[in-house]
Amino acid sequence: MAAADLGVSTAFLRRFVEQHGISAETTTAEVVEKFVKPQTAAKQCSLVQQLQQGQAAGAAEEDASMVGPATVYVSHAWTSSFADAVQVMLEHAEKSKDKKKKKQVFFWIDAFCVNQHTPHAPTTAEWFRDGLQQRMEAMGEVLVVLTPHKNPVPLRRLWCLWEMHSALQLKSRRVKLSVSLPADQRLPAVASATAESSPLIETMMRVDLARAAASDKSDEAAILEAARNSSSSSSSGGSSLHRHRHHRSVRRARLRLLPLRR
Repeated sequence: MAAADLGVSTAFLRRFVEQHGISAETTTAEVVEKFVKPQTAAKQCSLVQQLQQGQAAGAAEEDASMVGPATVYVSHAWTSSFADAVQVMLEHAEKSKDKKKKKQVFFWIDAFCVNQHTPHAPTTAEWFRDGLQQRMEAMGEVLVVLTPHKNPVPLRRLWCLWEMHSALQLKSRRVKLSVSLPADQRLPAVASATAESSPLIETMMRVDLARAAASDKSDEAAILEAARNSSSSSSSGGSSLHRHRHHRSVRRARLRLLPLRR
C-alpha cells in the first residue's frame, strides 16, 4: 500500500507524545519543526513512510502495528495544541472500539502522513474539489478537532473549513463527519452551544470562507476557485457556499456538539 494511504495508530500517538515530552502548549507546527523533520531528515520522507519502511525491514513486534490503512481523516489547525489533537484522536478511537469491534483505527494526520521536506507543490482547484473528497471517501470518516472550544482555530483556517465542507458533501456516500473536543473542553463547549447567547455559535455564524486564512497563497487561490466552481454549479446561486450552505453546516455542527454532554 502507498504511504500516502497510511495512517498512524493510537499506540504510535501515545508513544510519540511520551517520547518527546510534548506539552499542552506545543502546537502541531512546533511538533513538525522540532521532532518530525529531524526524525525523517536522513530519508527525506514522511514519518509514516519511514515507519512503513521499518516494518518492511522487520521492525520489532511493538512497532508492527504503528501504521496501517488510514480509516479516519483528521482535520485540525497547525497553530493549535498538538496534545489536544492527540487526545481527541485517542478518545475517538476508544469510542469506535465497540462499533468496529476488532478493527483497528488508523488516523491520517498531515503532520505525519505528508512529506515535510519536499517543497509545497501547488494544489489545483480540481484536487480540492475532487481529489480531497476521494481521499476522504476511501477512509470513510472525517474527524474535526475543534479547539480551543471558546474560539476554535479551524473556523478561521481555509483548509479546515474546506475539509469540513467537503466531508458534508460526502454524506450521501456514507462518509461520517465527527466534530470533537478533548474531554476537559466538552462540557464548557456544550454549555456555550446551548446557551441563549452563545459566543461559540456566534463565532461559527461569523465564519466566511472568503475571509479565512491559509498559510500558502497558492492553496488559498485554489480553494477559493474550487468554492466558486462549487457555487456556480449549485442551483442556489453564487453565495450558497459562503452563506446558505455554511449556516446549514453550522446547525449540523451545533447538533453534533449536543451528544458530547454524555
